[in-house]
Amino acid sequence: MKVYIDAACDILYSSYYVQGFKELNCKVVFTSKYFKIFKLNNQFVPIVIRKNNHLYKIIIDFGDGSGIEKSAYEWSDKYFKINCKFGDSYQFDKLISIGPSFGVNPYNRSQIAFFAIFNFVKARKRIIDLRRFFSNYRALTKRLSYDCYTVEKSRMDYIYFTASIWKNEKETNNFRLNFIKSCKAIFDDDFEGGFAPRSNGDNLGFDEFIINSRVSLREYIKKIKDSLVVFNTPAVLHCHGWKLAEYLALGKVIISTPISRELPEVLIDRRHLLITDGTQNDIEQKINEIISNQTLYNEISSESRKYFDKYLSPKSVCQIIINDVKQ
Repeated sequence: MKVYIDAACDILYSSYYVQGFKELNCKVVFTSKYFKIFKLNNQFVPIVIRKNNHLYKIIIDFGDGSGIEKSAYEWSDKYFKINCKFGDSYQFDKLISIGPSFGVNPYNRSQIAFFAIFNFVKARKRIIDLRRFFSNYRALTKRLSYDCYTVEKSRMDYIYFTASIWKNEKETNNFRLNFIKSCKAIFDDDFEGGFAPRSNGDNLGFDEFIINSRVSLREYIKKIKDSLVVFNTPAVLHCHGWKLAEYLALGKVIISTPISRELPEVLIDRRHLLITDGTQNDIEQKINEIISNQTLYNEISSESRKYFDKYLSPKSVCQIIINDVKQ
């Protein structure tokens, strides 16, 4: 089976699906042949799957917003989307919810350099932002390979958490602040983290909770593996953040405010994660429960990775896409 991916794609966000198709032994080909109506964008990637001399046109929409890209939807045979509003998959007959992903590196540095040049040559007339096109490939070199996302035993006396401050997401900022305060109250010096400083220096009143040290992605993932629990909130526009998929891949015990976008299957409270109302008191109760209940900790850690393997891993998502094509 051949999988043709738009040479003008956002490679950083498309890399997850390149990984999945490769794991399924599909031949992945970057081309402009089928995609001349599209330009470089950071919302979706158009893909054509060839099976038994039939071509199937699909869109994978990884944009933060919940809206449907009309022209892409009309072009596609099926429209796979990460951030669906609850109920939208019943209103649009071609729409399928696939859940969150994250950037992975399916290539070595030489291959990334080759594809950056090769795909630019193939799609140069459709690349409206040259700087962004090449910066996506540069960012890909900093991502980890998928096999780095393994489940490892956490420390019971340590929590690590860092988060951005969003100008227009005040509720999310406050939820994250409450988690930081809860961790400090329970773990004191055994909590590491805080808010990342904003690039313009305006930290919107959270200066007391800023962490100025930077860590590499590899070190960040190591610290997340060590962390007793992790914290999830909706990101910009209430979307699924990369963190949710990363946490599930790492088999973490996730404390999360309510999920605000559709998933391929519901994450069940006290099975796959712990749902909190976001108040400091409730978050502290959840952390203390995990500290005192090793059985609950083990069950959630195991079930979170099982959920990921079944519904969200690159291979499982691409298998869902291929199965739909077969139908």
